[in-house]
Amino acid sequence: MKKYLVLLLGSILLLGCGIMIDDPYDNKPVENEQNNDQENKEENEIMYKNPIATIKFKDVGEMKFELKVMDAPQSVYNFTELANKGFYDGLLMHRIIRDFVAQGGDPLGTGTGGPGYSIKGEFTNNRVDNPTQHDKGAIAFARSMARDSAGSQFYIVTGNYDANNMARMNADYAAFGNLLEGEDVLDLINNEYASQDGNPAKVLIVESITVDTLGQDLPSPDKIN
Repeated sequence: MKKYLVLLLGSILLLGCGIMIDDPYDNKPVENEQNNDQENKEENEIMYKNPIATIKFKDVGEMKFELKVMDAPQSVYNFTELANKGFYDGLLMHRIIRDFVAQGGDPLGTGTGGPGYSIKGEFTNNRVDNPTQHDKGAIAFARSMARDSAGSQFYIVTGNYDANNMARMNADYAAFGNLLEGEDVLDLINNEYASQDGNPAKVLIVESITVDTLGQDLPSPDKIN
C-alpha cells in the first residue's frame, strides 16, 4: 500500500490530500530498541568533509547547501547517491507551504512515491544524535509515520520556526544540511510559489541536483527494503 510522506507538526499529520489526523507517535515514548550511538561512532570513524549540494530550479535560480555528513551520514549518503545519478532531475516540488517547507523528490509528484527503499531516520526520537537544526534554509528528509521510512522526498525549510516548532522538527525529522548560497531564491519560492495549504501557487521544477563530494568516495546508504 502506498504511504504518504509527510511532515508532522505538533500533533497534526499533514497529508497530501489536506486531511488531518492525529499523529500516533506524538508524545509517546520511544520503544525499547538498540541505541545507535555506538553504531554511528563506528560508522563515522572516517572523518569526511562536508559535501556541497547544488539545487537548480527551472527558471528560478539555484541554491547551494553544505551537507552535514558527520551529523546525518545515512541521509547525506542517500541524497548524494540519488542526486548524482540524476534521480531528482525534472521532478516537481509538489508541496510548498508558506513559511514552513518546500517539499519535492517524489518521482510520482503526488507525495506517495520514492526510490523503492528507505533509510534510517537520523533524529532524536529515533535515538540518533543529530545536531543539525531546522533553521531557515535547512534541507531534510520527509517521511511517513514510520521512523525509518525516509526515501527520496526532501524538504527545504522556508521560514524561521519558533522555539516549539524548531524542537519538534529537530526531534522527529532528519535535517542533513544548511543553506550556503541562494537565500534570495528561497525567499522567492516562499513568496511566489507557496500557499497556506501547500498546493504550489505556481509550478516549480527541479532542473537538476548535483553534489560535489570534494573528491571523496562516499558509501551508499544502508537501504531498508
